[in-house]
Amino acid sequence: MHLALFLARSMNIPHAIDIETQVRIMAHRAATNAARGRYKCYGCGRDVHVVLKSKYNRVHFKHYPNEATGCSYSKNQDLHTQAKELVVVAFENALNKLGSMPIFQFQTPVGVKTVLPIIFGSVVKR
Repeated sequence: MHLALFLARSMNIPHAIDIETQVRIMAHRAATNAARGRYKCYGCGRDVHVVLKSKYNRVHFKHYPNEATGCSYSKNQDLHTQAKELVVVAFENALNKLGSMPIFQFQTPVGVKTVLPIIFGSVVKR
């Protein structure tokens, strides 16, 4: 799905911190039957759980009831910030061989441009 379309359709929490591994994890890779406390919200650090079905059939994380107040992944989150975080996760997954390198599509005045970035893991410094 086109990244901009995904962002416009989904304001759910796309990734969280896995407490067991201390690594960011995408919701579709997370254990759906994990106990409370296994995943923490990347925005506020509170417990979250995996939701398998959403309005747009997207797997995502969700806060437990009455625990989302003040979280940066609230309905008012800046789309630009969320897009940057999704790009970071996509590149981290690709560099860690957990997924393929993402393809980006941008709307320009002359039409849609498709970009496939190529980054070699040996040149990325952490």
